[in-house]
Amino acid sequence: GLVGSEMCIRDSGEATGAEWDGERFIPTGCVLGIDPGLTVGWAFYHPLAGVASCGEIDLRPLPDLGERLAELRDSLDAMLAGRRPSLVAIERPFGRGAFTSETPGVICAVTHMVAFDHGIARREFTASAIKKAIAGSGKASKRDVMQAVASRYGFAPANDHQGDAAAVAVLAWSREAQRC
Repeated sequence: GLVGSEMCIRDSGEATGAEWDGERFIPTGCVLGIDPGLTVGWAFYHPLAGVASCGEIDLRPLPDLGERLAELRDSLDAMLAGRRPSLVAIERPFGRGAFTSETPGVICAVTHMVAFDHGIARREFTASAIKKAIAGSGKASKRDVMQAVASRYGFAPANDHQGDAAAVAVLAWSREAQRC
């Protein structure tokens, strides 16, 4: 099931689009970051609204792939309905796990589907791009990424799944802010 820290979004009104802050346009909604796998890391991020929360959806206890995907769909559906992020950012599956197991790719696909159903934009980022943006090197360790999201961005990840989700959320929010 769904576990993690909870924090309220303190924005005013619509969680999509951008607003002028006197100097530039900024995204008005938070970003949901997803680290796909049997333990799906998730993180909501919006620094101007004081949002930096993360958790995970643990699919490991469920033996059947269909049951796992239904749990993921239901958990994501509830999260998106409750928070209404303006963007869902997903770490693109890569490496040995992406090719020896259908799980990361399928998790990624279900995430796209649920976000689409809610009318929320989606972006994918490679692990190396995330690591470079957050920890300064595309080859940064999981520990380096977790330390960066904790010390620089206010997250408290309990493990690397949550840390990776936080990192992709931060990267996506900053890229969206640059686009505005």
